[in-house]
Amino acid sequence: MSIASAPRLLKAAGAEPAELAMQAELNPPCFDDPLKTISFEEMGRYLAMCTAATGDDSFSFRVGLAEGPSALSTLGYLVMNTANVRGALAALSKYLYQFAGDVSVTQSKGLALFTYSFRFPALKGAEWIVDAAMGLAISLMRALCGPSWSPVEASFVRALPSRPADWQRHVRAPVYFGAESNLIVFSARWLDQAVERADPGLRRLLLDKVAELEARADPGDVERIATLIRSCVLAGEPTLDEVASRLAISTATLKRRLRAAGTSFQELLDKTRFEMACHLLRGSGASMAQITDVLGYGHASTLSRAFMRWSGMSPRQWRIAGPATREETLP
Repeated sequence: MSIASAPRLLKAAGAEPAELAMQAELNPPCFDDPLKTISFEEMGRYLAMCTAATGDDSFSFRVGLAEGPSALSTLGYLVMNTANVRGALAALSKYLYQFAGDVSVTQSKGLALFTYSFRFPALKGAEWIVDAAMGLAISLMRALCGPSWSPVEASFVRALPSRPADWQRHVRAPVYFGAESNLIVFSARWLDQAVERADPGLRRLLLDKVAELEARADPGDVERIATLIRSCVLAGEPTLDEVASRLAISTATLKRRLRAAGTSFQELLDKTRFEMACHLLRGSGASMAQITDVLGYGHASTLSRAFMRWSGMSPRQWRIAGPATREETLP
């Protein structure tokens, strides 16, 4: 995901972009090269420093807003050349794992629910990356639907910012914080909206390009499998069969490849659930019942026993513990 708009926004805020980039151990020209990528660790560190330098806790979100579909490279162009919004969001949902993200779009009572999650919630600076991704999601919807589109509301897992009214002004709708998930709600009628200037021929070429990138990916890659497990947890289907099906391989092959990588499906599922639980406990006001439901446990006591096994503390103890006493990795 590109954050090339950051230097311009820094300059507008009175900060020195080149100096800040060097402080973040980044080469300033990297923001001018569309083919240059930075790691998520570098992105999180840089956005955190930008936020501190500007005193604006909506800075990362505004960076995302300022980015267009091209921030997602080939995937962004594929989305914008799909015939309608429903199909465009389906493509986004299918391929966003390439950017360590998961998107789901569901419908309820005439509303579309666009949910986003970042697959490395324990990464230092992850909250700023999520803010930028949510800003990009709003920008992408405006590009797909046109200037008359607006959400009904938006929710963020992040803690309440110092100036929530700024966020509401940027979103142009009510915004809520400390939520169970990062969510954009809009009228479901937009899903059938035609995407203006979508080119079917170009879409076919872009699909071929995405397929080429897919073919290069190793189905035994542990990070890719972990991404799919996270997506399956959010979809309520965290099973070995479901993950193998999404990879288009047999369950026996998936087990064998995980064993060769020194891990197992259950270990990855436990690690994923632990990271998601930590993220929700640390950054949201979600209740234990809500977290239990998100993680696919039948009862809060089951989650509590698992969390105690992972961290040595109950979820409630972990939530109130200071950062210095908390460990967000499986023992």
